[in-house]
Amino acid sequence: MFSADECAALISLAESDAKWTEAEVYGKGPTRDEVNKEYRNSERILRFDKAAADKLYEKLLPYVQELVKIERGSEWEGIVGAKGNVSGKWMLAGYVE
Repeated sequence: MFSADECAALISLAESDAKWTEAEVYGKGPTRDEVNKEYRNSERILRFDKAAADKLYEKLLPYVQELVKIERGSEWEGIVGAKGNVSGKWMLAGYVE
């Protein structure tokens, strides 16, 4: 799917203007977001980059056609919620501002 060079370029892009930080679980702490390593033990860089997102979207879309639309009763329903409790329709939209 991604070559070693493509992976290195994506990592380099992510690290070009940010540092890896512990991934917080938003809204879970009593007064702030928290890092709960029993729930999530990872680091991340959040990058909001339309050009990079569009490139990734185009690269991945052929491999996730079945995930373009997810709704109650679909094979992939559990990705967006508990089976039987998904309301509405989830659409793969690429990058949306």
